[in-house]
Order: sequence, then C-alpha cells, then structure tokens
Amino acid sequence: MAQTRDAFRHQPSTAMPPSVSVLLPGIAPVPAVPGRNALDAGASVRIDRAVPADASVLMALCDEQVAEHAGRWRAQARRDAMPLEFHEALFDPPVRAWAWLVRVDGREVGYAGATAGVAFPEGAYYLNVEALYLRPAWRLRGLEQRLLAQAHETARQLGCTHLAWRQPQGTTPHARAAVGGVIECRLAVEG
Repeated sequence: MAQTRDAFRHQPSTAMPPSVSVLLPGIAPVPAVPGRNALDAGASVRIDRAVPADASVLMALCDEQVAEHAGRWRAQARRDAMPLEFHEALFDPPVRAWAWLVRVDGREVGYAGATAGVAFPEGAYYLNVEALYLRPAWRLRGLEQRLLAQAHETARQLGCTHLAWRQPQGTTPHARAAVGGVIECRLAVEG
C-alpha cells in the first residue's frame, strides 16, 4: 500500500497517460445510427490530458456545461482565464485533478474531469469523475465511453482501487444513455 501511495503522491504533472480507445468492461457501446450519430469514416479521435495551454478551451467547455445546466449549477460570468484553484489542482505538483479533452479532427468537442479521493472504509485511493461534457453535435457517438476509458486507465496508473461516477439526477440524458442508463457506477481497477 505504501508503494501505491508514493506513486500517487509523486506522479509528476508532466506524465501524460497514453490515449486509450478501449471500452470499459460493463459499459456497452452506444450503437451508431447511420446518418445520426456515427463518426465519419476516417475521423481522427484523440483524447489528451489537458496541459496549461489548453486552459482557455477547457474553461470554455466548462462554461458551456454550466450554461446547459443553469438550474443545477450556480451561473457565473464567462471566465477569461482558468481560476487559480483549477490550475493548481490540474498542473502543479502534487496533482489532485485530471482533465482530458476529446478532439475530433483537431477540434475540441468535449472533456471529462476527475479528482482523487480516499474510499472509506477501504482506506484506498479512488478516482472520481466530476464532469463529463460533449458539445451537443458530438453526443452518443461513443466519445463518452472513450473519455471514461481514459479516466479508468488513469485510475489504474495511479494505483486507485476504483473509478466512481455519481451522476446527479439532472445529468443530461446523453450522458446516462452513453453508459446504459447507469446513475451510479463504481468500476474496479485492476493492475
């Protein structure tokens, strides 16, 4: 356990987990509907961990998500810069939060963000998906699963026991549909 804690605590902020394109066990892919939600043949899909240069696009996506859920989250003025707390948690050691951008043919179309926590009573680290957002035109194309798969891989690399995603009741239907309607999921992470 001490080795896992040390690996978690000292992971450098520059370590970028590789992109993954596998689906999580237990989360079925959303079938593509030709002409509706299929990605174009040959589309280039990348999921990259956010770096400081991505701050403005990450904040723009967060602002879009807040605007879409105006009744659930406190509305705030559009941000010109990343709040200091976000920047410190995402990029300054010790890293406490992770964000990934999904890009299709070079365009940012969504993101996911996660924070680390301690699971009680297990007394072990876990990774909690705090946000998952895709611009409306990109929903239900399998990108939700890819973002979750990236979070799952990061949890594994950090030595976490599981990945959690607790979706509030107001979660957009596309996010629930993308994972088979699950409202709460806890996926074991195996080394």
